[in-house]
Parts: sequence; structure tokens; C-alpha cells
Amino acid sequence: MPQIASCTYNPTNVQNLTVISQKLLSIINTTIISLPTQPPLPPTSVATPFDCSEWEKIKQLLISYADTTILPPGILDNLYTTIGHILDDTTVCNLNYGYAAQLERLKCIIDSIRIRLTSVACNSYCSDIVGDLLCFLMGLLTQLITVVAKLSTLTYFACCTDKISVSFFNCLVCEFINDICNLESMVPELSALVVSFASCDSNQVCTPCYTASCAPKKVRRVNSCVKTTYVPYVHPTNCGCDNYNDCDCGCNCDN
Repeated sequence: MPQIASCTYNPTNVQNLTVISQKLLSIINTTIISLPTQPPLPPTSVATPFDCSEWEKIKQLLISYADTTILPPGILDNLYTTIGHILDDTTVCNLNYGYAAQLERLKCIIDSIRIRLTSVACNSYCSDIVGDLLCFLMGLLTQLITVVAKLSTLTYFACCTDKISVSFFNCLVCEFINDICNLESMVPELSALVVSFASCDSNQVCTPCYTASCAPKKVRRVNSCVKTTYVPYVHPTNCGCDNYNDCDCGCNCDN
């Protein structure tokens, strides 16, 4: 019988990742999809449409972002912290430099996602973008579940030295890197959603698009306009200035 090689791991880190994966899946199965709570299940039921109030609940589950309320760490906050613990934990074994570099990269991506999620100002007025947000959210959650599941498995086998475990670890790391790339590609899409909501919100103009007919047209000053002699200027509405140099009502300049 060949001697079994060392295969130690930190159970706390693996447990934390398992809980994070379960909570991410729970957002899909209990928040986005809401089943009847009373058994037996009816033959038909009414689906609950996704709206911005649901988004705010999900955002609070993912990140602790409120400025005026002390909230427990969100799921992504815990993931960010756990990755840091895995990198800093030298009591079990020293991680491969290439694998450790990918964990640093993943930690950075998670932080980028946290920052952008905070900036998503969901607006029910922009219904098409809210639909895009839900579609993105489903993709993000499923991708995070995949990444976390593989990370917990890699954390479990990272210090093993037997040939089977080493071969499995090296194979899984390749897939793990591809998943990180897919997750990173979602960051610009999240940034676009932030801008889309901001742009849509700016279309809700509070000031009407007309002005009173008696209001004079204000001509924009042109920096390239240079006159050696200032001509006295009196605005048609008598804005209280007798000299062009003192008047901020407009610029009439003949080249």
C-alpha cells in the first residue's frame, strides 16, 4: 500500500464558502422566485413581478452599503473577507504562486462588483432597464455560485500532495480561471447599467422645455471673441447694466 500523502485544509474557510454559495442560491430560489408557503402547492399560482423594491432587498443581502444604518456584512462582503483569509492562512500550507495570484485577482473583481452595485439606482420609471438589471442579476448570481463552489473545492484540496489530488487540483484551477474571466467580463456590463439608470433618470425633466415668450434669448459667450473696444450695451429687458464689461446678459460680438 502506498503511503497517503498530506492533505490538510482549513475547515472554517471551506465552511464559509459553502454558506456563501447557499445564500447566493437562496436569493434566486426565495427572493427572485417566490413560491407559495402553504402546502400543498396549488395547481397554478401568480408570479410576483420583479421591481426596484425587490432589487433593494437583494442589494442589502449582497452588500452593506447604507450610510445611515449599520448592517451585517453582505454576502459579497463575506466572500471578499474569506478570500483574504485564504490568502493569509499559512498555517496549513503555502499556496502556489499562480493560484494565489488568481485569488488576488478574484478579490479585486469582487470589490469592483461591490462598488458598482452600490451605485445602481434602480428606477421603476425605466422599466426596460429594470428588466435588463434582473437579467444581469441572474447571470451574476449563477456565475458567482460557480466560482464559489470551485473555490471551496480548491481550498479543500489545495494542500494535498498525492498524485490524484494534484491532478484534480490542476485541472480544476484551469476551469476556475475561465470562470474568473467570465465574472470579470460582467463588470463593464454592470457599469453600463449604472450609467443607463442615471441617463434614464435625467430624462425625467422637472423644468418644462419652454420659456416665457417675453424672455430674451441669451447668447453664449464665445472665448475666441476678442474686441479691442467695448461698445456700450443695454439689454432689451434692462437687466441693470449700462456697460458691456459689467453686463452678464450676453455677448454680441462682430468679428
